[in-house]
Amino acid sequence: MPKHSIIVSKKASAMLDRHVEFLARVSPKAADRLRVKVMNEIRGIEANPEGFPLWCPHFNLRKPFRRIIVEKRYMILFTVHDKKVVVAYIIDTRMNNEEII
Repeated sequence: MPKHSIIVSKKASAMLDRHVEFLARVSPKAADRLRVKVMNEIRGIEANPEGFPLWCPHFNLRKPFRRIIVEKRYMILFTVHDKKVVVAYIIDTRMNNEEII
């Protein structure tokens, strides 16, 4: 089965950097683990991105987001178009994330 190409947006990359930097203030080891887990989850998308659940399926979006929960607190949101996956956001679910909607 052909794999999908994965693109991590600049915004998603910056969001991950902010989460890791914040966590590193308390625990550098936990911050490193978070980065590794998020990147492993992103790599895991390529084989079957349609297998991940839709995020807010009740919204009528042109390109619906799919989601992955990491460490119960972080969510990776991505879109799928043909054989291309775009990771758009990596959010902390404890924060107000209205900008995404």
